[in-house]
Amino acid sequence: MERRETLGGAWQDRWDAFCLNTPNFSLALPGMPYDGPAPEAFMLRDGLIGHFRHYAQSYDAPVRTGADVTRIAPADGGGFNVATTQGSWGGPGT
Repeated sequence: MERRETLGGAWQDRWDAFCLNTPNFSLALPGMPYDGPAPEAFMLRDGLIGHFRHYAQSYDAPVRTGADVTRIAPADGGGFNVATTQGSWGGPGT
């Protein structure tokens, strides 16, 4: 879920030179370890936004943009029910 119309969240509001305070190697996501040239460096804002967007595109993640999450609750049978300004979804396995 992403409240904004583009994936990247509040990172898009940070100044150009903003960077993480954790090294790049810690940006490993499921199925996508950091494989860049500077594992000990600190990724700048635009690189981080690009990293998240690339991940979502690589896995064809079901990212919903322009939606506010209004409620999250446990679902009967497991998982969660998620209510958003674009409708609800969820249940076992979510």
